[in-house]
Amino acid sequence: MGRRLGSSAFDAALVVGDSEVNFQHTIRISSDGWIGYVSPDAVEPFSKANTNPIGALLAASLGACEIFKVLAKPKENSTSITFSAFDYRQDASGANPELQKRLNLGILHLIGAGAIGSCLGYALDALVPQIRGIVKAIDAERLDFSNLNRYMLATYREADSRLRKVTSVGKIARGDLYITEEPYRFQIFCEKEPEDIERAVVGVDDIQTRWDVQKTFPRLILNGASELDFVSVSRHSIDSIAEKACLGCLNPRNGVLPPSKFLPTISFVPGFLGAILAGEIIKDVTPEFRGYSVAVELSASLGAFPNTLSLRATEKSLKCGIDCRDLFSVSTRREIRQGESMGHGKLRWR
Repeated sequence: MGRRLGSSAFDAALVVGDSEVNFQHTIRISSDGWIGYVSPDAVEPFSKANTNPIGALLAASLGACEIFKVLAKPKENSTSITFSAFDYRQDASGANPELQKRLNLGILHLIGAGAIGSCLGYALDALVPQIRGIVKAIDAERLDFSNLNRYMLATYREADSRLRKVTSVGKIARGDLYITEEPYRFQIFCEKEPEDIERAVVGVDDIQTRWDVQKTFPRLILNGASELDFVSVSRHSIDSIAEKACLGCLNPRNGVLPPSKFLPTISFVPGFLGAILAGEIIKDVTPEFRGYSVAVELSASLGAFPNTLSLRATEKSLKCGIDCRDLFSVSTRREIRQGESMGHGKLRWR
């Protein structure tokens, strides 16, 4: 047994569940299925019946953010948060369904095995053995020590050996969850394997790659982005792409390629994104949950969460990075609406 320390020995405490621990800066976290709870006071007890890990990942990420805030600005009051990754309500009165016993991903293309890809991998790992399918992890880069503050799956030894990022994500493969490592840039992968993409998760900070992914027109694109404490998740379904913003609309061009250099984030930021993206994937593979998916965009600054939470069904942009309005004829729009074959061969980026 180690020496018991008094509360004065700590600047802050992150308490999992309710307890009598009460330091000057105490943040308590708990979860129930899709819902995460964070509070400086008492929190709701853990649900022992609902095994969905998404709410727990949300609570851990938001709780770490609150700890960061009280250490950086100790005079500010902490925030009490109740947040559902199912319907994005800020209370517990909405739906909170249990997951199916088996979740079939099919084939999921993970484009970018960096911070967001690593944290999504962590979330998917928490769903084993419920989850089955193939994840094709696509990324040409290797780990280094600068990645360790925000890559939830990466280890010191992996960074020291300059392990490929796709290999770090690949270690979650077990049971019926298979990971194929594709150590290439997305553009090279498309030339190597010119295949139709059903679902794509994009976690890169390279805007050109976002454009190129959209040009392949997957049935579903989930895009995650972060900078400092800002997070954004966008959902682009082929069923609504004729009217709503595509990924190119959210990454517009102004005559020249936009800059692709972004400031890095802290670990709790991509952790939050990993939970949200995993939740969106679960909704897509569970037909009765699809009505609760993000319409187009979810964004927030976690340091001022949930007051900054924004949910938008963004319209198409005249400055779309891929000029999506010009890519669709009247007949193609009709095919999209009716869910018929798109003829990917004509629309695929080369």
